[in-house]
Amino acid sequence: MNTSITIGPWDWRYRVGFDERLKQNLENSINALEYSVYRDLLLKQIELFSSFVSVSQLINHFIKEENASRDTAINLEGKVILFVPKFLEQEYLQALEKSKNIESRLKKELALVINAGAKNSYYNYNIDIFRLIFGHYLSALLVHANDEYTDVFTEESIRSYDITSVTKEIISDIISNPPKQLKELIKYVPSFEIKFKDGQGFAEYWAKGMLGNNNELIVMINDDQLGYNNLKATIAHEILGHAIFYNLKDLLCPSFFDHGAFAFIEGWATWCEWNASDPLFARNLRSSRCRTLKLLDMLDPEYIQEQIAHEISRLGYSEEVAKTSIEYFFQYPGFGQSYTLGALWLEARFLEETPMLFFNNLKQLPWGDFFLLW
Repeated sequence: MNTSITIGPWDWRYRVGFDERLKQNLENSINALEYSVYRDLLLKQIELFSSFVSVSQLINHFIKEENASRDTAINLEGKVILFVPKFLEQEYLQALEKSKNIESRLKKELALVINAGAKNSYYNYNIDIFRLIFGHYLSALLVHANDEYTDVFTEESIRSYDITSVTKEIISDIISNPPKQLKELIKYVPSFEIKFKDGQGFAEYWAKGMLGNNNELIVMINDDQLGYNNLKATIAHEILGHAIFYNLKDLLCPSFFDHGAFAFIEGWATWCEWNASDPLFARNLRSSRCRTLKLLDMLDPEYIQEQIAHEISRLGYSEEVAKTSIEYFFQYPGFGQSYTLGALWLEARFLEETPMLFFNNLKQLPWGDFFLLW
C-alpha cells in the first residue's frame, strides 16, 4: 500500500522561494490533509521557506535542468535573497558563465541575484525554522550546545583499504550485532545493492523508486573518507537509519509523508549512527554536532565561516568539505542542524519508549517535521 499523500522533492524547502509552480503543488497536496493541526503547521513552514531565495539552489536549478528556464515560474518579488559569502559569489558567477543551458538574458538576471546576495546583510533563519519544527522543545535541545566536548578522534583516509571488502564487513557487523535499542528493528533492513563512486561526499542510500528500480547504497571514494570508524558511522547512518526508515514508511503506511522532513529523516539516521558507533567515537560524533548548535543564533557571517572551517579542519577533513559546509549553512538554512536537533529529540524520547513503539505510534499519522505535535 502506498502513502496516501506524499510531498517532495527532498529539497522543496529551498526551491519554494523561487518556484511558484512547486509551491502551489505543495499547498494543494497539504490542503488535502485530514488533520488540520498538521496542515496548518506545514503551511506555516512553507510560508517561512518561501520568504527567502537560496541562490545556490536557484543557480543549480537552471544549470542542471535543461528546460528549467522554460518550465519554472519564477517570482522573486518581495523575497529575501540569502546572504552569499564572497568565495561563493565568485564560484556561482563562474558556474553561471560556463553553463550552456542558460540563455544570455537569463544569465545577466541571475548574476544580479548573486551580486545582491553578496551585498545583503546576514539574517540567521535557524531559530525561526526550528521554532516551527520543535516548538517548546527547542530551548531544552539547544542546551546541548554546552555539553562537554571530547578530544578529537582522527583517522587516516581509507584510500589504502580495500573499500569493497571493508564496506561489506561493516554491513555484516552492523546487521549481525545491532545496537541494543535497534535489535527489534534490524529485521526491517531490506535487501539493497552496493555501489562505489569516485567523488565528493560520503555515502547515500536511495530507496526503491527514488533513484532507480532497486534499493541502493552508494559509497563515495575520496580522501575525506577518514578511516574505519568514520566509514562505519556513515554506513550505519545510511542502513540502520535511512534503509530501515523508508522500509518502515512503506510498511506502516502513514497518511502523509514529507520527503523534505530533514529533522525527522536525518535526525533518526544520526541517532542510529551515534548508537552503532564505538562509544568513544560516538561521543566524538555527538560532541562535534552539538558544538555547531552555538552558531544557530549568531549574526556575524565572517565569524560563523571561521568557526565552521575550524571545526572541519579539527576533524581532519579537507578545505572542500569546509567550503561545502559553509555553503550549506548559509544557502540551506536549517539543513545541517536538523541532523543534530532531530537526533537529540529522539535521544530523549527513546528514554521513554523504544524506537519500534515510537514508529508504531505514528502508524497512519502524518510523517514530517512535526516534533512539536508529538
